[in-house]
Amino acid sequence: MLDVPLDYLHPKLGRAFVPIIKKPAATSHYKGILFLNPGGPSESGVQFLLNVPDDVKDAVGPDYDLASWEPRGIGYSVPAVNDCRTPGSTPESRFTNLKESYDDFKIRGPNIPIQEFIDHDRIRGIVQHGEDCARYMGGPLDAGPHMTTATVARDLISILDAYANSQDGRRAVQDPRMLNYWGFSYGSMIGQTFASMFPSRLGRIAVDGVVDPDLYVTADINAISTIDQDKVFSTFFVYCHHAGPVLCPFHTGNSPRDIYNLFESLFVALNFTHATRQGWENATEMMAVIQFLQSGIGRAVYDPVEYFPTIGTGLVVVDTLVKASNLSSSAVLEIFFAFSTPSSGDGRADPNPGFPPEDPAPMNSVNRFLGVVCSDTGGRLYNSSFEEYKKRFGVLQRQSWIGGTGVWKQYLSCLGWSIKSEDVFEGPFGGRTKGSFLVVGNTLDPVTPLVNAQKAKRVFQNAKLLTIEGAGHTSHTTRNICAFAKIKAFFNSDKWIGRDAYCPLEAGPWNITLRGPLEKGVELMLGRI
Repeated sequence: MLDVPLDYLHPKLGRAFVPIIKKPAATSHYKGILFLNPGGPSESGVQFLLNVPDDVKDAVGPDYDLASWEPRGIGYSVPAVNDCRTPGSTPESRFTNLKESYDDFKIRGPNIPIQEFIDHDRIRGIVQHGEDCARYMGGPLDAGPHMTTATVARDLISILDAYANSQDGRRAVQDPRMLNYWGFSYGSMIGQTFASMFPSRLGRIAVDGVVDPDLYVTADINAISTIDQDKVFSTFFVYCHHAGPVLCPFHTGNSPRDIYNLFESLFVALNFTHATRQGWENATEMMAVIQFLQSGIGRAVYDPVEYFPTIGTGLVVVDTLVKASNLSSSAVLEIFFAFSTPSSGDGRADPNPGFPPEDPAPMNSVNRFLGVVCSDTGGRLYNSSFEEYKKRFGVLQRQSWIGGTGVWKQYLSCLGWSIKSEDVFEGPFGGRTKGSFLVVGNTLDPVTPLVNAQKAKRVFQNAKLLTIEGAGHTSHTTRNICAFAKIKAFFNSDKWIGRDAYCPLEAGPWNITLRGPLEKGVELMLGRI
C-alpha cells in the first residue's frame, strides 16, 4: 500500500492508500518496473497481475518487474467504492460505417424497444441510485469524488517517485522516474491522460485497444464505439464455414452466406413484436432469447478465438428449440447456459483460488464503472434531459444490432449521478512526449475501432502505430505472434520503433488461418483460405 493524498488539489483533506503488486524481474539485467492496467474502467489491477496471460508476460520480457496497482475506488484501494443499494432500490445493471463489402453480412435482427428499458419507475430508480451513491460514497473523504483518470495519473507519479527512492529503483538500468506502461482498453485512457499531463515522465508506454479521449471526456455517443462490432461478428460466418460441421456445429450449406442466412432465419421465428401483438404466451421468452443472443455474441466479439466456438454451439441450441417450437422458460434457461459456457481455454494463467479473492466486492462493479466515467465526463450527463439522451437509442441500435443497446444503457445511470470531482483532465490530449510511445490497434475491434489508434498516432507527435490484422478487443485476443514480438522489441530494444508496423492475419477461431487482410471482404465471401 502506498500512502498518497486523497485529493492532490487539496492535500490536507486526507489520505488514500493505493495497493501495488509486482512480479520481480527474472534476470540480473534489471531494467526497472513496468506497469500494466487491464481496463474497465472497474477492473482490478491486482487481480489482473495475479492472472496475467503468459503472452503478456513474455512480451514484456524477464528484465522488468511486472507490476500493477488499483485505480482509485477499485478493488483493494482505500477508500473503495461502497454498495449503494438500499432496501427496495434496483440500480441499473451494467451491460457490456460498415464497408460496402460487409453489407451482405449486416446483422438485421429485431431490436428491443426502448419501452422495455425505461418507464417512469425505472427513470426514478436511476435517479434514486445516484442519490443513494452520493450518500454512501460521495462524501469528501469517500472514494466517489476521487476516482477520475487525472487522479489515477497523479497516483502513478507518486508511485514512480517512491520507486525511484527505493533500493530497486536505484539499481535499475533505466531512469526509475519514467513510466514504463502497457494499458489495455480504458488503460489506454490512463496512458494518454498521463502522457498529456506529464509528458516529461514517459519511458516506454504502449496503449492497446485505444479509447478516443476527446469523445470519452465529453460523453460523446461514440465514446464506446460499436461501429465495427457487427463487422467483427460477420467473420464468424466465414470462420465457421472453413471450420466445417465437426468443429462448428452451426455450419450449413456451401458458403459463409448459407450460414449467415440460417442465422438470420432465426429472427423470423423470434419476432417478439409480432408475438406480442398476437398475444402469444411465449412472447416474453422470445424477447429473452434475443437478449441472450445479443449479450452472448456481444461477449464473443471481444475475443473471437475464445468464444466463437461457444457461439457455434449455442446457435445450434437456439435453432433446435426454434424449429421444435419450444420456447418455454426452461428452454430459455438452456439457451442461457449454452451461451455462458466457453468451449475451450484461452491460454490464460489459472486464477488464484486463495487469497486475495477474485474481486473483493463484485456487487460494486457497476458503481466503480459509474464512479469513473461519470466523473471523467465532468458530470455532463447529470440532470440532463432524458428525452435528449433517448435520441441516442436509435442511433446506437442502427450502428450495431449486437452492442448498440448495451452501450446506451452503460451511460444511462450518469443522468442520476451527482458525485463530481474537481480533478478532471479534459485535454488537450497529445503533443510531444519524452520517451517512446506505441499505439496498438486491431483492424476489427468491437469497441475501440482502429481509427482511434490512428488518431492517437497523429496527436502524440513521437508515437508509432502497430496495426494488427485481426478481430477482437486489444492485442491479446488476436493471439498474434508477430504482434507480441513487435511489442517485446518495443519494450526491450532501442532499434525497432523507427517506423509504423503491421502484423498480418494469423490463426483465428478453430485455429483457422484465412487469407487476409480481413478488410478485404471480397476474399472472405469467396471463401478462399
